[in-house]
Amino acid sequence: MPLALTALSVTLGRMLRTPTNAARRRVAAHACPCCRRLWALSGSRIPSGSWVIACKFCGWHAIRGGPRRPAPGTGGASSRADAGTDWSHRVLFHAGDDHLMGAVEDYLVAGWEAGGVGLVIATPQHRTALRDRLAAHGVLDSLGQGRYVELDAAATLEQFMGDDGVPDPERFATTVGSLVRDHAADRTLRGFGEMVDLLWAGGNAVGALELERLWSGLQDEVPFALLCAYAESHVDEDDRVEIARVHDHVTA
Repeated sequence: MPLALTALSVTLGRMLRTPTNAARRRVAAHACPCCRRLWALSGSRIPSGSWVIACKFCGWHAIRGGPRRPAPGTGGASSRADAGTDWSHRVLFHAGDDHLMGAVEDYLVAGWEAGGVGLVIATPQHRTALRDRLAAHGVLDSLGQGRYVELDAAATLEQFMGDDGVPDPERFATTVGSLVRDHAADRTLRGFGEMVDLLWAGGNAVGALELERLWSGLQDEVPFALLCAYAESHVDEDDRVEIARVHDHVTA
């Protein structure tokens, strides 16, 4: 690891433990790992608890820290999983459409065959591919019965994203939140979504992490399972670590 990046990592760790003005100045004094300029870095905490470290010259940024999502059975709202509730917030880093569609098919069919509801918020291409796969299982027969629901990822994002590029909690609660609460009231619900991948691929990592936080908050209100998908081509190793922190399980 380059010396500048090593020093920055050490300083970031100290700053996350003691987020003071002095800590921020120490971060700023270090060279940017990308353009190598001194006094170029600034740090700010976002609502999820993570820190965004950015270079004001070249645009380099990194997201560090923040609370880790507890695994089911470790206490808090996640303890509902112990009572037989289908509760989890999983993430899949996929290598392509075949990998993604195979995993989502198995995930949704297992929940549907157990009497649950399937919710898909995805791109048109992936919704079509899923329809072709799910038709053989009879899942699509329940489209008009409320047991299989699909939405367009980009159009759904437009309903609750703020002008600042961060999801608005109230609008999320009245759109996606209301939908989930209605369909999870009497049955277990398994959702699949790639809105976060659209945000990440568009350079809005902060917005993606905040959306993950809102999903987790919704799970504290009503238990349901959620599988989020990110294309491997959109994330690097550091991104994967930060994304995994806000999920309770990484799906292979």
